Amino acid sequence: MYKNHITRFVILLFILSVAGTVSAQFKIGASVNLNKTTFGGAPPDNSDYSSIIGLGGSLLIDLKLTNNVYISLQPGYQTSGSDINFGNANNLLNDTVKTYEIQLGYFSVPLNLKIYHKNLYVGGGVIAGFLSSSTLEDEYLDTESDIKDKFKTFDLLWNFNVGYKVSLGKPDLFFELRYLQGLLNINDVNSYSNVESENNYLSNFKNKGFSLITGILYPL
Repeated sequence: MYKNHITRFVILLFILSVAGTVSAQFKIGASVNLNKTTFGGAPPDNSDYSSIIGLGGSLLIDLKLTNNVYISLQPGYQTSGSDINFGNANNLLNDTVKTYEIQLGYFSVPLNLKIYHKNLYVGGGVIAGFLSSSTLEDEYLDTESDIKDKFKTFDLLWNFNVGYKVSLGKPDLFFELRYLQGLLNINDVNSYSNVESENNYLSNFKNKGFSLITGILYPL
């Protein structure tokens, strides 16, 4: 028992000593973002996808690898989703379009590489998403329902980003545009495979879209 305590204490001292020597290589901060997302993949018959707007926020931990290269961990919460439109939008005599809006909430953990050239940077990485909520809004009936059980609890995306930082003394203000592309099919096929409906919109689709991000980073 004592041996285990000593081992843990030594490991803790090692972590603290390493952190003390490299603390100047870290930046911490926070960001907020505006997401424009939709579903990718082939839509159901007689339907199409269109974008919706969502919000998000993250904490930031940037670790300096070289003078111009950082690795960035960005845990936070993001909202995404899509409109799914059934019907004929070109019918001039009768509005035959029926729209459903799906909103998804994720606890997300992006891990990105940033490569700087002066104040400009580019990069990319992966985002792990853990589903926390999912709602379906029928815009015709003005109703909303919980459909979290229709979706997988885990999503994985890759992203590409380009950004610009502005020095405000010691902290940096930054602006970033990020492209998102889902790597996994997010619907849980097993949850509705026996349901037959002309509006069985939960087919094969993936999250995708853009994020406009602004935030502040402070060096330690």
